[in-house]
Amino acid sequence: MTYKPLRILLIHDSAGSQSATRKLLLQTDLVQIELDCVLSKFAARAFRSSRYNGCIIDSLENGIQLLEASLQVSFTAPIIMVVADRAPDVLAAMRLGAADCLIRDTITARALEVSICVVIESARCNEYEAECARRYLSLVEHSHEIMYTHDLQGNSPFINRTGEQVTNYSREDLERINFRQLISPDCVDTVWWTIARMLAERKPSSCKMFMMSKEGRRIPVSVTMHLVYREGNPVGVQGIARELSWGPEWLPVADSAQMESFLL
Repeated sequence: MTYKPLRILLIHDSAGSQSATRKLLLQTDLVQIELDCVLSKFAARAFRSSRYNGCIIDSLENGIQLLEASLQVSFTAPIIMVVADRAPDVLAAMRLGAADCLIRDTITARALEVSICVVIESARCNEYEAECARRYLSLVEHSHEIMYTHDLQGNSPFINRTGEQVTNYSREDLERINFRQLISPDCVDTVWWTIARMLAERKPSSCKMFMMSKEGRRIPVSVTMHLVYREGNPVGVQGIARELSWGPEWLPVADSAQMESFLL
């Protein structure tokens, strides 16, 4: 299997710091690496390139200013800062988005190698997750079915574009209401009983209900719901609603004793 070489940008103040970092890199196991060494006064031009997998800033004079300059041109590669042994320098660098900090006087080839590998792999994972999120959001927004989420109390409701078109509620409207206001009053108990059952059984569930448009129009839908988890605990509900054309007779009537057992 062949691997593309890692392209690393080294920003430094002098030939001395360049030689020290290059020497450390030669002692690592990173055999497939392309290193571009650029003096700090030419950093702005280098930051405009998108060819790099990672960047090392080794500047005693203006390391923080160089980090800020990278942000101004939206440099995307993860940056490793070589800093003096001072906590304020480390905190300042991390607050500005540095992926890692190495102490200049104690840096070793092994520490540099580990730092490069970790920050680049982390950046790749973050980009993969971001791409998955973009694709998921695109699927949600372009679905012909109503997709929605809310917390376990019905707060912070969100509906996709189809849901907005069907109900005539905007994103701004949803910031001010509870999900119960999107349900016909005679269906609220059924929906919350279904949610209670999901919490008890930890399984997806479904029901039929009427959603309400902003103008008060009743919209018959069949809904499949599942719980949203955070750190192993349920924190919300995600639902997919398919618009139907049936009358009120198909609405489920939950047994009152069974509902009470779940809701208590």
